[in-house]
Amino acid sequence: MFVIPESPLTGQILTLIKPVGKEIPFRVGEIIEGLVSDIFPAGGLTIKVKGGFLPARTDLDFQKNEILFLKVLGQGSGGGELMLQFLGRKPEPDESLPGTKLPLVRHRNPGPLDQVIVQ
Repeated sequence: MFVIPESPLTGQILTLIKPVGKEIPFRVGEIIEGLVSDIFPAGGLTIKVKGGFLPARTDLDFQKNEILFLKVLGQGSGGGELMLQFLGRKPEPDESLPGTKLPLVRHRNPGPLDQVIVQ
């Protein structure tokens, strides 16, 4: 009896389903950012990638408006599917650490334009 070890990618895969409409080019090995724009029951979600909204399915848990780093693995077994590996989330700035969130202060100049200064 052979024991096949579980792939290190198991549980880290998102499957994009080819939408109808404009084509979005991807290269195998490319690292992309995707914004989780909508989440549906049973593992469905919509990801905004390269200006387009793409339906996807996964077993991973994400939050709406989360930014993900994904690696393009290639086509899935079914036609019109693209396999992506989840690499991580874009971290949110930690407001408790100095310098991670800078306040914006507006100052009025005598000219017609407002100037925005970061303090």
